[in-house]
Amino acid sequence: MLKETKTHWVDENNNHWLKVTTTEDQAKRKSKTLKNCSDCFDCSDCSDCSRCSDCSGCYGCYGCSDCSDCSDCSRCSDCSDCSDCSRCSDCSDCSGCYGCSRCSRCYGCSRCSRCSRCSDCSDCSGCSKAIGQRAAK
Repeated sequence: MLKETKTHWVDENNNHWLKVTTTEDQAKRKSKTLKNCSDCFDCSDCSDCSRCSDCSGCYGCYGCSDCSDCSDCSRCSDCSDCSDCSRCSDCSDCSGCYGCSRCSRCYGCSRCSRCSRCSDCSDCSGCSKAIGQRAAK
């Protein structure tokens, strides 16, 4: 059952959908796709997430936005197919993530900063070398 506020549809787990972009029926359907999620905004098809916004297909995430198919992420944005993330931004196809910033095709990740087409990442900073190589700064 959804309750209606001035601007949102809200389900029993405090997940929200904007009324200007989502009908009540759409919000009900999206709510059913969230398994054990709470305090999320405009999300769908996720499980065990909280405080995320505009995400879909994610699992175990916290405080993320505009992500899809991620798992165990925290405070990420614009991610895709990530895993074990933390403090990421502008990600894509990441894996072992930690302190990433401008990721692209990372893999082993750790304390990255300006990533691009990385592979077996570690304690990075400049990160703009070709796959398999990392620029150290």
